[in-house]
Amino acid sequence: MLSSSPSDTPLPSTDDCAICLMTLAPGTVLLTLSCNHKFHLQCLVSNAQAQNK
Repeated sequence: MLSSSPSDTPLPSTDDCAICLMTLAPGTVLLTLSCNHKFHLQCLVSNAQAQNK
């Protein structure tokens, strides 16, 4: 299951996007999988679009 929400709480500095590996900044729209991997929404969308070509 996916959940998406703006990050409004401080994230530990070790929380990085599993796709681009950049730090997840507060206020960024994130998707979190049930396994707790976190992604920037745009990274996940871009990755899915690239896979469908």
